[in-house]
Amino acid sequence: MVKIFASYAYSDFHHSFLNKLNQGILRIGYELVSPSNQAIQSGQSIQEQTHKMIDECPLMVAFLTDPYSNVFLELGYALGRDKRLLLFIKPNMQIPPFLYDINYISTSMDIESLLPILLMSLRKLSHDKSFYLDQSFHLKSADLKNTHLKNISWHYSHKNENQLKSIIAKWYRKKGFNIEDLALSKDKGFDLLVFNPKLKRTIFIEIKTRSPNSKVNIDDIVKHYERLNCEGGDFGEIYSTSGFTESAISISKELDGKIILKTLKDIEKMELSI
Repeated sequence: MVKIFASYAYSDFHHSFLNKLNQGILRIGYELVSPSNQAIQSGQSIQEQTHKMIDECPLMVAFLTDPYSNVFLELGYALGRDKRLLLFIKPNMQIPPFLYDINYISTSMDIESLLPILLMSLRKLSHDKSFYLDQSFHLKSADLKNTHLKNISWHYSHKNENQLKSIIAKWYRKKGFNIEDLALSKDKGFDLLVFNPKLKRTIFIEIKTRSPNSKVNIDDIVKHYERLNCEGGDFGEIYSTSGFTESAISISKELDGKIILKTLKDIEKMELSI
């Protein structure tokens, strides 16, 4: 039986949720493992035994809800062992640098309400060795159409730039636009060229994937605008995984309406409509 390590702040989770999680995991044929449900052997420290448990589990589900919890240490160890990870993070939590490259799910909802999505994700991660969490986002977001889970935010790391580009391209193709991927060409900093065959207008798209604390700034907007004019484009769209500074938002409104700023929220909406 495949084991799944669960990491959470003990003070934030009730036994009722853990029992439901354990029962759900058992129903799909796996075993839940955590220091709270395993007897600590004499002669070993809690840390040593926790590391041994993680070593025995190919998968890990972690709930980051407390900035001072054990979860940070367990996450660090698991990532160092290349464990596959399903990570939930409480909104407004400060993300440490070692998690910048990790996909995670943020929600303000009661974690118990996420149990169906959690179990679906674990089932897919367990059965398909080629399936990684960056690929699961499209599946799960589409699945939300048939649920009441609306207050979920999907966070993509910079490793998923190609996936973000794919979502944007699919959305535009569905709308009848022509798409050219500029990644392999000698581009001028753009990622996609979108052409509206009816209006005969071109949109140059740039995707900026950065750490959460590094927002797209005014210099980025001005450079995009200058490149757009050099290429003779009609409009420019900048997609940022980290958001925009106030000055960037302000300058974009002054550039003849040619520069449109987009965030992950916009990509989520696109993904749900594909």
